[in-house]
Amino acid sequence: MAGVPAVVHEKSALPPTVLRYTVSSLSQRRTDRTQTNLIEVISGDLRLITLAFEPPPGATLKATTVTAGPQQLTATATQTGLRVELTLAKEVTLTSRGLITSIHEFA
Repeated sequence: MAGVPAVVHEKSALPPTVLRYTVSSLSQRRTDRTQTNLIEVISGDLRLITLAFEPPPGATLKATTVTAGPQQLTATATQTGLRVELTLAKEVTLTSRGLITSIHEFA
């Protein structure tokens, strides 16, 4: 999987004019019927409650599994056209070297 560096600007408990920077990497791998998305935090903290990804054209979501490290997370998946949105049952905070993985199966 090839990584795409990303900088996430996150509001924090700091004064309103101060942003905390998180550096992360997003990787994606597709086969005919699956798509795996991996977000790795390189430095900083990343709070997540919703994730969104683009499925392959013409694909219909069948099942999704989401994990943070070794822990499986409860999430609701919704597909609208070329957008799959995952809403986690509760917020997850990833710290440096933290990983969140979503595996999607398509019909």
